[in-house]
Amino acid sequence: LRIGMDGNGDTVSRQKRRRVESDLGPLIQRLDSIQNQLEVLNDEVAVEILQVEQRYNLKRRPIYDMRQKIIEQIPHFWLETFMNHDNIGPILESVDKDILSYMSKLYIVEDDDMKSGYTIEMDFDQNPFFSNASLSKSFQFNDEGDLNVIPSMVNWIDPEFPIKNETSFFVDWFAENSASASGDDPLADMIRDSIWRDPFRWFSSSWQNGVE
Repeated sequence: LRIGMDGNGDTVSRQKRRRVESDLGPLIQRLDSIQNQLEVLNDEVAVEILQVEQRYNLKRRPIYDMRQKIIEQIPHFWLETFMNHDNIGPILESVDKDILSYMSKLYIVEDDDMKSGYTIEMDFDQNPFFSNASLSKSFQFNDEGDLNVIPSMVNWIDPEFPIKNETSFFVDWFAENSASASGDDPLADMIRDSIWRDPFRWFSSSWQNGVE
């Protein structure tokens, strides 16, 4: 008897659910339509934001060049800037600081579409560590959003340098497998979003504290 009652109860429950679904059907369809409209607007906003960023990136370039001309007149600007950074400074070893003392230019080159990637470029004066006048590290995203990291090959004057200094920032960061297992590069993010965006903030902390 209980089984029969449960069966009837299930039948009634299914009938009620179908009636509710039938009543809600038009509302669900309208809600889905409205959500689709919002998604279209969100996509349009993303495109317009990207276009604005592209336009202003072009406007920033000559200002970056003006900034670089001043930086070139300040001895060891990039060394001080990297050393003073809250997160990068503590990981720099003595040899990294020696290398940075020869660094003359830092530049971030954004891909034209502002979304497929960027390149960090570093120029160096002649130094006893490597023969490269410039080192770079590119970050390229494919259509699926996967990151491909392409570092420069460092031409070390002493071929044993990477072995002798395997924990060096430069040795590690320009290694072929320098990206993390997740594919990201937190150090590159800090260079791009913090140091490059406002190097004066980090450099100035030295002389503001009375350090020459």
